Amino acid sequence: MQNVASGLMMARYSKGEVLRNVFENNPLGIAVIDFAPPLVANNKLTNNRIAIALSRDASPVLRHNLMSKNI
Repeated sequence: MQNVASGLMMARYSKGEVLRNVFENNPLGIAVIDFAPPLVANNKLTNNRIAIALSRDASPVLRHNLMSKNI
């Protein structure tokens, strides 16, 4: 909550699971870039400037995330 840049950033070939987290009041909730293929599921993203940002060839699996009141 209330991080300066982002709640979570996954880059390059980052793998893994991002499960049941709260990302609130951040400029960027979750960023997935480069070739990262994580599972992002059951997270709550509220009051962020951007909830989830994807770039380059990122290929996350997004399941059952709640996003509300993001700009």
